[in-house]
Amino acid sequence: MFIFSSLFLYYLLNFPQNPMNWSTPKKFLVTFLICHLTFSVYIGSAIYSAGTQGVMERFGVSQVAATLGLTLFVAGYGLGPMVFAPMSEIPQIGRNPIYIGTLVVFVFFQFAVIYAKNFGMLLAFRFLTGLFGSPVLATGGASLSDMYKPSKRGKCIFILFVVVYYRSNSLSSIRYWDLGTCSYLRASIRAPYRRICSSTQRLAM
Repeated sequence: MFIFSSLFLYYLLNFPQNPMNWSTPKKFLVTFLICHLTFSVYIGSAIYSAGTQGVMERFGVSQVAATLGLTLFVAGYGLGPMVFAPMSEIPQIGRNPIYIGTLVVFVFFQFAVIYAKNFGMLLAFRFLTGLFGSPVLATGGASLSDMYKPSKRGKCIFILFVVVYYRSNSLSSIRYWDLGTCSYLRASIRAPYRRICSSTQRLAM
């Protein structure tokens, strides 16, 4: 009965602790943090592909073996939500301890990946970084649902799943950005504009 009454007061009354009753700036700040954290974890998976050649040269493994670093990271953030997502729904734990605790472990395990002494150590910590980076991927949408009403929830989910998820994987594939590439892009953008201007001038004459 006590638990039921507490939940009733939390969700139905204007309690400041209820995320639905937070101010708009605070909701935007939390939404930005969730999107930023999601972006960081997702880009951490595909950005490994740019260094596959370096892994092959450093540890003397084949290309198929080198791609295990990407595969195990994805396997880690596929299995992690099965543990951490249910834990975030326990009232005594909540979402913040899961977010903050796993993020600290995620960041420190990145150093273990950087300074891996052998190929097995690299693969093991790639899996663990994916595992501990996974909670936001599963519960990020749930956190947004806690803050926004159903009428506004769709826009937030759109930003999270379409913009953040898609752009993180796209940007992670960018390996080099030199002056030649920039010059080529500038020329490609300017060429249609110049053709339109010249055609307009001829018509005016």
